[in-house]
Amino acid sequence: MEERGLAPEDIRSPEEIAKLPFTEKSDLRDTYPFGLFASPMKDVVRLHVSSGTTGKPSWWLTPRKIWTYGLR
Repeated sequence: MEERGLAPEDIRSPEEIAKLPFTEKSDLRDTYPFGLFASPMKDVVRLHVSSGTTGKPSWWLTPRKIWTYGLR
């Protein structure tokens, strides 16, 4: 958001959501396998991977904080 000069309070309507940076599947493929993870691997409790039928597999993880929340 900093690169686009945006702060959370700049988004005030549904139309302004288009200003936000979104992660696309190509971003995940280009940083394969762990380039965009927002949690350190020590906090990961579950790792998921796609089959990669259209190229490199896509990886994503479930951090302990989210896993614990889901069990409540």
